[in-house]
Amino acid sequence: MAKTMTHAAIGASIASHALAYRDAMDTAASCRDAWNVHVLELHSAGVIVGRQGKCPIATAFVDALVNAPKPLAKGTAGNYLRTLKMHVKSGEPIIDWNPDRKGKKSKGEGKGEPKTLATLLLSAYNHEGFESMCDAVQEAFQDDRFPTIVECVADWLKSEGIEFEGDAE
Repeated sequence: MAKTMTHAAIGASIASHALAYRDAMDTAASCRDAWNVHVLELHSAGVIVGRQGKCPIATAFVDALVNAPKPLAKGTAGNYLRTLKMHVKSGEPIIDWNPDRKGKKSKGEGKGEPKTLATLLLSAYNHEGFESMCDAVQEAFQDDRFPTIVECVADWLKSEGIEFEGDAE
């Protein structure tokens, strides 16, 4: 005879799954931040990821994917390698390991899933104007125009035409 759960037990089970989902999303965001730091590191070093079997980075990457406890298929690992190559070359963060996916978002980047601050900052870091923005913010701070870096950044944003909620000029 099958056991049935009480409504209260079902509620508790839903809560347990909701917490597990939250933890998985936190883990996904943390993983995305970590791999994008490595992508930027390789890009900044001028690394070019080559072909599997010829390039140690490509070979180690694919081997780790296909030999993991929950392995990827070789074809999927090859697609991931193609994505890695593109992003190491461009320095752009990897949001979706399957760039050919049509009209779908990757898991963890769906509607309502905010990008992490680290991912947003990585995009800003890769922008051609990032260094000049940093110079302007540093100069404003060193010249004591504002008491905090946060206020220096806000001032720079305003100089670029960004308006903040509550600003009435």
